[in-house]
Amino acid sequence: MLIGTIQISLFLPSRTLKEKRRIINSLKDKTRRKFNASVAEIDFNDHHQNALVGIAVISNDGKHLNSVLYSILDFINNEFPSMISDYKIEIL
Repeated sequence: MLIGTIQISLFLPSRTLKEKRRIINSLKDKTRRKFNASVAEIDFNDHHQNALVGIAVISNDGKHLNSVLYSILDFINNEFPSMISDYKIEIL
């Protein structure tokens, strides 16, 4: 069993925490629905323009896992353009 994770740093065009929550909840819901992945906001909870989102996927094939992780990254980049400021992918 392999576990793949992505940590995505986002810079959000929000002026309030309420706007930020709306964007992050949309990102989490769409990603969960499309990829059946676990998604959570893991840092910068009290900052209205920054977020760190963690995503985890489990697979038994390394190639498939790598493909899914990069597909998730592309999906988020297309759905929420210009918000990704950095990312880190790990396979355990």
